[in-house]
Amino acid sequence: MFGKLMSVSDELMFKYFELLTDEDMAAVRALHPRDAKVLLAKTITSQYHGKDAGETAAEEFGRVFSRGEAPQDTQVHKLAPGGERAMDVIIANGLAASRNEARRLFEQGGVSFNGEKVSSEDALLSGEGLLKVGKRRFLKLL
Repeated sequence: MFGKLMSVSDELMFKYFELLTDEDMAAVRALHPRDAKVLLAKTITSQYHGKDAGETAAEEFGRVFSRGEAPQDTQVHKLAPGGERAMDVIIANGLAASRNEARRLFEQGGVSFNGEKVSSEDALLSGEGLLKVGKRRFLKLL
């Protein structure tokens, strides 16, 4: 919910404030648009899920999208002894819709393991670490 509200356009954000909150619109318009969106997302998330949920969602959003860290609820994959091909891991865990999409991600440098780019679909992944596919898909490897 928090992420969806953060993706609302700046113009539409003010309509959301007017229709869904009791916030002072003069104070909201005085805020930087990003700060106003965070306030909107926290307020609405808190209304439906409680104050703690709004704060937790804001922290998680900042950690994942602002600082580029992995989400706390990252999916886990246990590697076979000796490792597995990068392409096989990506497809088996649904990190790409198809092999062609996965190939494009490899070619464009969109796949990394522990911060190092993986340029070949045949690269062997072994050991513990974090596989990142694209900007927002993560997989913890064990």
